[in-house]
This record gives sequence, structure tokens and C-alpha cells, in this order.
Amino acid sequence: HYSVATHLKYPKVGEQNAIVKIGVVDIASGNTVWIDLGDHDDIYIPRIDWTNDKNVLAIQRLNRRQNDLELLFADVSNGRTRPVLHDASDTWIDVTDDFIFLKKSDQLLWTS
Repeated sequence: HYSVATHLKYPKVGEQNAIVKIGVVDIASGNTVWIDLGDHDDIYIPRIDWTNDKNVLAIQRLNRRQNDLELLFADVSNGRTRPVLHDASDTWIDVTDDFIFLKKSDQLLWTS
């Protein structure tokens, strides 16, 4: 038994899905840089991670059908993103935690 109820926002059938945004906050100044996730807002962001570069986030952007996945690198100083990798399937993509940034390198390992 749990002593506290946890409420989660989840859209019911026919309701709008939540629009996802990513902001990076500079703790010293309190300023937020919003990351450009593209023109489509009906997306999932299943994974976010820091790259070996402390100024670059790795963001996985997945379409709502979950059959088109892009890995974006985001510059946290200005919010701009660039596509690094694209994975598509006729059916479905299983998003995993199997991408590894190699130490002292600008390379990564990715499984699909």
C-alpha cells in the first residue's frame, strides 16, 4: 500500500497531446535557453543526454507513430539543433538506452 497518490497527466481519447519543450537553465543567471525541436510539435522526446561536449545535448526525437527517430545535437548556448542520425521503420522503432559516447572522441555507438 502506498500512502501518497501520484497523479500523472495523460491525455484521454480525443484530447490533445501535451506539447513537449526542452529548456536549459543557467543556474548562476537564471536564464533559460529553449531548444529548437523543429516545426512538428506532435512528437515524443524519449531520451536526452549530455554528449562529451558540455555545451551539447543529445536529443532523441520520435514521431507520434513511433516509426521515425532522429538523434539531434543541441547547442545549449543558443538552442539550435542539428540532425546527427536518422532511423526509420515501416512498423515501429524500439527506443533503447544503447547509445554510447566514446570517451575522448566525437564518435558514438548506436544500436538499431
